[in-house]
Amino acid sequence: PLIRADTRGAVRHVVEALEPGDTVVMARDNFAVNYYWPKITAQVGKTAPLLAAPEGLHGVLHDDAGFIDRLNATQPKRVRLILWQDDVVDPQKLAESTLWRNGYQIGEYNFGRIRLPLYQITEPRIGPIVGQPIDILFGDQLLLKASWLRPQVTAGDWFYAVLWWQPTQPPPKDYKVFVHVLDAAGHVAFQDDRTQLNELLPMSHWTVGETLRAPHAMVSPANLPAGDYRVFVGVYDPVTGERLRTATGENEVLVGLVRINGR
Repeated sequence: PLIRADTRGAVRHVVEALEPGDTVVMARDNFAVNYYWPKITAQVGKTAPLLAAPEGLHGVLHDDAGFIDRLNATQPKRVRLILWQDDVVDPQKLAESTLWRNGYQIGEYNFGRIRLPLYQITEPRIGPIVGQPIDILFGDQLLLKASWLRPQVTAGDWFYAVLWWQPTQPPPKDYKVFVHVLDAAGHVAFQDDRTQLNELLPMSHWTVGETLRAPHAMVSPANLPAGDYRVFVGVYDPVTGERLRTATGENEVLVGLVRINGR
């Protein structure tokens, strides 16, 4: 009953907030969303394209190509996500991180375990995230193939990084990965440390040769001085804190720069 109430409330919130040019995307073909959507859109007098990622009642989102094609068919100005159990449905956050590259988040409202992030689209046509090749091996077992960074951020707003990993041998444990954003003096201005990707797809269960996309989202401090900040990535044992090293002995790798704009 609580889940149904949360879903009904979430759908009503989404419908009441609809604007012309909106597209709504739910995690899978959620039965309850599909049940309430026509009823509530008829009551409120608003509607929008309703998509599922992936399509169907089951399955996991393994790539973003079909999702991007279906989004572009609706030519959205804004995209609202209805996310429930998205750690299961989209463990790599392919749908959400695609929107990072094509716009910016302008709000989020939650109903219980249902998240409702809203994105303003800034690109004339939604495109895939394309990583900058890196190809650096950590600890003879984890190849950092590429990275994508949000190129500039206003202080106080979200900064996003996406990493592409490929194990060259079975990882013996669930390492943590850090993304550190450093100022000109070499101090960490802000950071994100996390296991990749979640408990349902832990690093120790990754398949050798498979490439996985790991998202990192963090908020930049509102008082950051404007300027260019360096972004470093590293891998470490969450118990001992020991970092994996590259073939050249480094325990972190520079993956790019982000421009912080002052408020």
